[in-house]
Amino acid sequence: GLPCIASRTSFEIEPIPPSGERMPKHLQQKPNPKVTSGYRFNDIGPHVERMISALKPVSEMSRVTRFHTCLCYYDGEMEVYEYGTCDCDIYYSNVDRTFINVSVALDGMLKILRMTLGLEWMKWMNEDGGNGGRVLGPGTRGLRD
Repeated sequence: GLPCIASRTSFEIEPIPPSGERMPKHLQQKPNPKVTSGYRFNDIGPHVERMISALKPVSEMSRVTRFHTCLCYYDGEMEVYEYGTCDCDIYYSNVDRTFINVSVALDGMLKILRMTLGLEWMKWMNEDGGNGGRVLGPGTRGLRD
């Protein structure tokens, strides 16, 4: 089969401990289970932004949110898994933070595949072919002539 890379990114909001210094003062008397519960989504989308904006005003600013990405490379013979995680306070959390953990996972995956399969990243940029650093393909030569 053809090699492929699949990805899945999830999002979590950690629960607030039932008692302790991390619980906001307005929740210490009668905690609302919708606010103190932890949440987990297996997909990133507008629902994540809605949940963050709903919980941000009633949570401590340091409540931890987590973006987690799993990448899988499969070519019919070899499977490679790589993970990336970004922990972020709810105050700074939004779906744009997803790029951090995806980037970490992709970087790790590329390092593994480069070493395992002997891949070179953009090899063509290092070869000038005697053109003074410019790479000229057959289409360029055809247009030039």
